[in-house]
Amino acid sequence: MRAPVLALVLSVLVVFAWPQFLPTAQAGTISANYLPLMGGDIHFTTNLPGHIGAKTSRGGILFGFRDDLPAGFGVDNKVPSFFLASCVEIGEAIQLPANNDHLSVSNLLGSSTVLGGISGPVFFDATRTTRAEKLWGTFLASATNATTARAFQLALWEIGFDTDLTLAGPNTPFFVDVGQFQAGITDLAETWLAAILADEGQNQMARTRLLLLSSPGVQDLVTPIPEPASLALLVFVGMLMWPRRRRG
Repeated sequence: MRAPVLALVLSVLVVFAWPQFLPTAQAGTISANYLPLMGGDIHFTTNLPGHIGAKTSRGGILFGFRDDLPAGFGVDNKVPSFFLASCVEIGEAIQLPANNDHLSVSNLLGSSTVLGGISGPVFFDATRTTRAEKLWGTFLASATNATTARAFQLALWEIGFDTDLTLAGPNTPFFVDVGQFQAGITDLAETWLAAILADEGQNQMARTRLLLLSSPGVQDLVTPIPEPASLALLVFVGMLMWPRRRRG
C-alpha cells in the first residue's frame, strides 16, 4: 500500500513544485532526426535584410525523434524522445531525416535564433513569445493535414518576422501578396492571427510553453515543453509498477 501512496505524493510534488526543482533548459545540446509530418509549399513576400520580394518555402509541422543519449537532468526532461516542431527561420537548411545537432536549447522567451538563411536573427521578446505560445496552445490541434499545417507555419513566420499580426502588405517585413493567396492556407493563417491579436490584453487563449532549438547552419525550431502533468502521470504509473517488477 505504501508504494501507491508514495507515488501520489511524488505526483503532487512534481505538479506543484515543477518550477522550483526542475532546472530550466537555458543551455544544452541535443541531436535529432526529423520527418515532415505535414506541410508543403508556402507563398509569401519579405522585406527582410537577406531577401526582398516573393518567395516560396516548404514548411509545416515536423516530427522529431532524438538520436542522442539523454545527458541528464534539465535539457533532457524538456526535450522528450519524440516531439513536434516547426521552423522559425527562412532559407536555412534542415536535414531530413538525417542527424541535426542543436547546440542551444533554451526557453523561447528571451532567446534569439542564430543568424542564418535569409531571415536573419529573430529575438523572442515577451510579446512575440506570448503570440507564439497562443498559436501553439490554441491552434495546433486544428493543424490536422498538409493544408492546415502550412497555415500554422505561415502564422508562426508572421509572428516571428513581423509585428502587426496580419499577412496584409506591402510595406511590412513579412506579408502575402494578392497573387500568392493559397485557399485554406493564407486565409486560415490570417484568421488565427486575428484571433491572437484580439486576445491581446485579455489573455484568455490557451498557451503552450515553448523551447527554441538552435544552431549555426541548421534550421532553428520551436517545440513544446512537456506539461508537468504528463511527467506526474509517468511517475505515478512507474511507482505502481515498481513492486511488481521487484517481485518478478
